[in-house]
Amino acid sequence: MKRRRNICVYCFSVLIFLTLGISFLYVVTSHYYYKNTYYDYFVKLRSESHGFKLGDYLVNTNACKIVEMNPFDPSIAVIINEATAQTCEEPLVHLVNGTLMYNDPHDIKEARCCYNEIHRVTVKDYTQWTADWTNRYSFCHLIQKQGVRVRSEFVKIQCKENGRQSRTWTDFDVTVFPPEDHSEETEVKLNYWEKESAKESFIKPPSVLILGIDSISRLHMIRSLPQTRTFLEINDFVEMKGYTKIGENTFPNMMAALGGMKLDDYPCWRTRSTKLDDCPFIWKNFSDRNYITGSVEDSASLANFNYMKTGFVRQPVDYYFRPLAVAYHGNKNREGAFRGCVGGRTQTDLVLKYIQDFVSVVKNKAPYFFWSWFTTLAHDDFNDLRVFDSVFKNNLHKFLESEGDNAVILFISDHGYRFGTFRETYLGYYEESLPFFFIRIPPSVKQRYPSWYKNLKINSERLTSPLDLHATLEDILTLSSNQKAHQSFTHYNWDPGFRPVYSFFEETPENRTCESSNIPKQYCRCGSNFLKSVQNQTLSLLIGTHMINEINGIISEKILNRTCVSLRFKKTLYIKQFAYRIAEAASVSTDYLVAVEASPSDATFEARYRIFSNGQLLVVGNISRINSYQGQSDCLNDPLLKSFCYCS
Repeated sequence: MKRRRNICVYCFSVLIFLTLGISFLYVVTSHYYYKNTYYDYFVKLRSESHGFKLGDYLVNTNACKIVEMNPFDPSIAVIINEATAQTCEEPLVHLVNGTLMYNDPHDIKEARCCYNEIHRVTVKDYTQWTADWTNRYSFCHLIQKQGVRVRSEFVKIQCKENGRQSRTWTDFDVTVFPPEDHSEETEVKLNYWEKESAKESFIKPPSVLILGIDSISRLHMIRSLPQTRTFLEINDFVEMKGYTKIGENTFPNMMAALGGMKLDDYPCWRTRSTKLDDCPFIWKNFSDRNYITGSVEDSASLANFNYMKTGFVRQPVDYYFRPLAVAYHGNKNREGAFRGCVGGRTQTDLVLKYIQDFVSVVKNKAPYFFWSWFTTLAHDDFNDLRVFDSVFKNNLHKFLESEGDNAVILFISDHGYRFGTFRETYLGYYEESLPFFFIRIPPSVKQRYPSWYKNLKINSERLTSPLDLHATLEDILTLSSNQKAHQSFTHYNWDPGFRPVYSFFEETPENRTCESSNIPKQYCRCGSNFLKSVQNQTLSLLIGTHMINEINGIISEKILNRTCVSLRFKKTLYIKQFAYRIAEAASVSTDYLVAVEASPSDATFEARYRIFSNGQLLVVGNISRINSYQGQSDCLNDPLLKSFCYCS
């Protein structure tokens, strides 16, 4: 009996040993496979970014030195992974040259389809505050087998399958009408240019086409869009290497670029419920000069001027894509799950086709100003951008073939990636302030204004900002009149002797600093490479506690009730000391880049701290949230407080 028990014990021990051994081997091999799979992809990515050469500095002046960082630093290999391209089903009905037609064959048998016309709500005054979210729909017109001609720019298509398991299917599509058929306003502008073009001295001013992608740094563009980047370089696009953001997220950078307004100083927009109609956006100036204007954003909910904002009460431009974006926002496909496909295309392909169609119907009739923004591409996961490399390369090729001689083309972003694991690395910190920026001026403008191109090339390695972009757009606008260039910075009375704004077409001074450019210190990357890690528990606790207390103070000052939980200091993630020292009055100070984690939200915050010789602590700029707060602050609507709040 005893011997049998010993045998059982022995067998059980062997079984445990084998189980642990197999588990260990599984963990080791899984980790090895995971590590090598992503590292192999990382190496592949690096090898495909041909033509990229690592230099010493992006900007190298006495006043500002921005170091060139390696986009393929081995420390981020584990963060880079391969995304899968989205596929879309062939639609039951498609729109061709303004006619809705059935696709034959299609996979829903004996389906009957109809379409609704989609129109933005008509606003005769400024009382309809929800206009940017409100559409009018016509009754559903039956789509005949031979097709039907539509009279509306945007349509909603509804199909129902006959049979026992009746399924419904909803889709949307768009057709771009030429200016003479689009609206009274565009017809008037068209008549103006017909008269102007009949004059012997007429020189058609260049159009402006802006293609923007949200949250993409210069280095991530190198990693993710190698084909596109090579195409741009070959075709005389100039890269503004020192282009630096001036605000935390998209909105302040767009207000500067499109409105010429300084950070957090918007006389036209005081609260989130204020309409943006009264802001001095540059497209108004172009429209006043009879340019055809247009804008498109792929996302309705995350749109630049609508995310937690009223947006526009009156339609801001001639061709306005937003009604369609609002219509397809949150739509279900035939199985009931959202796949992000519209008219058999991805949202990105749909928007690019809209832009191509716009350019096609307008280019030979009038100059235009068109602004576009892609938010859904890589906003939540920057790895997703990679699959669109050939898409943007091919579309930029089409734009260049179509409008290379007549349009100033800009391919830009607003800032780098702001949240997540990558943002918590030093490279993530560095990249966040340096979005990619390419601009190309047509040969005709280069020939007429050779100094513009010369200065553009010089400024490509100088410190620049969104405010400078606005001045550049104003310069382009002067080509449609006799107005003298570089004299149109009228939105603000800058301090005497202090000029923070320079067009890309005039040489930017070599002694330009972030301070003289209205770039806040926290976003400045001049000298940002001169950091060293600090291991000091006392300093860690001191700054970490101070930062969390600052956040709690902001919350308690702005919120009177107990909406948000008071945060507690959990740990310091890193402290990095800037290697230079700053003399202020009689004191000597040292700057640190500090990231901390708070409880109970596990929120990660980062700030630049200045510590004076007397022990005083000062936050330089603002405290930034660098990991996602999705689902944590739904109890608040204030965009400035959401990143701090952990709802109780």
